[in-house]
Amino acid sequence: VKILSQESFWKDIKILRDLLKPFAIATNAAQSDHCQLNTILLLLGYLYHIHNNSRINARIHSAIHSSLEKRWKKVDQDVFILGVIFNPYIRKKAFKAGSPFRSTSELFALAAKVFKRFYNKSPDGIFRKAFSEYLAHAGMWSDERMSLEYFSNDAHERNTFVDVVSIWHEKLMSENLNDVDGANGLVVLAMRIMSMVPNSASTERIFSRFGAVHTKAQNRMSAEKTRKIVVLRTHIDRKHRTAPNYKQKHNQARDEQDILDATTPSNHTTEENNVENRLQTQLSNLTLHDDGLDDDSESIEDEDAPLTPNSFPVPTFNEIAQELMDAADEVENDADDSDSDSGDDIGDEKDRLIQNLFDYPSLSDPDSQTFLFMTEFWRRGEATLRAEVELHKIFTSEIPLDTDNRSESDSDI
Repeated sequence: VKILSQESFWKDIKILRDLLKPFAIATNAAQSDHCQLNTILLLLGYLYHIHNNSRINARIHSAIHSSLEKRWKKVDQDVFILGVIFNPYIRKKAFKAGSPFRSTSELFALAAKVFKRFYNKSPDGIFRKAFSEYLAHAGMWSDERMSLEYFSNDAHERNTFVDVVSIWHEKLMSENLNDVDGANGLVVLAMRIMSMVPNSASTERIFSRFGAVHTKAQNRMSAEKTRKIVVLRTHIDRKHRTAPNYKQKHNQARDEQDILDATTPSNHTTEENNVENRLQTQLSNLTLHDDGLDDDSESIEDEDAPLTPNSFPVPTFNEIAQELMDAADEVENDADDSDSDSGDDIGDEKDRLIQNLFDYPSLSDPDSQTFLFMTEFWRRGEATLRAEVELHKIFTSEIPLDTDNRSESDSDI
């Protein structure tokens, strides 16, 4: 109670909320069904951008930027960069002027490298010509010929995201997706990269649907029947559900203020609990038996010794956490070793830093194309977060019970 009565406590809570807000928005955007590789990279860039102002404490500022750079360094950067390139609304406009990712020849070398990884052969001359024309918005790759305005208006009418894969699918010159020669190879490569889903949200949602159908009360339902019911429910949901509303009800000034407020540092405090001790106590009270132990089993030194809880020691939370951190460090060290062995990357390490990758706009320039496509998924993630906050308020609000004014019929019931 003494801590709660302190004004500084509530100020710290507000600062913590504002600091975590942009990461919550980015998480919502990254878990979208329509999220693609270019979305993740642009979100990383936007997080870097909004935390790059004088209001942030220098230590927090450095820690956030360092963490973002560390995560970006450990992904397959070539594929993510091509994800931005193969977004026909962006292409190479997002990258910083003077960067190798603004050069057509360097970008082709990057595309050829990924193409060879996927299809075990190098792209031909027609592929290179088509790729150069695509970057230049020329010929069949112009905005008009790719119907970008049509797809954008259609998505706006349906209140959803632009389906970039459909844009590329209309450019297919062969129904055989194994035909990767010439310009068709460019289309197949773009469709493959833009079809990659960087999250498991859809898979987890499907498993939840299966769990809702195959319940304890219906545990004898066959797998095939369960699958058919889930397929039918998913189809009905997609066909007749109300589309989510991503429209914003605030102006640009509030956007700027929200972003500035969301970049204030704070110290994180968590509520202590005693779950581990309770769990350890309950486990110690269990009587463990294993009737399936082999007589010749060497897992127990004394065959005649009775089984006790200590026969199967349960690791503590700290031991499990330390084991996971050690395993993660081993994976990171292996990734660092593999990265150091590769010497054919396009652009040096400095050019690939998030700090130097994009042409970051000023927040005071809302008409900047870079700002617009960087915030496309951000705004939708923010709308989703607001919807979750409203639902939380509804579920946690108290329902007043006016017992004095109940009707006689209600009292009789």
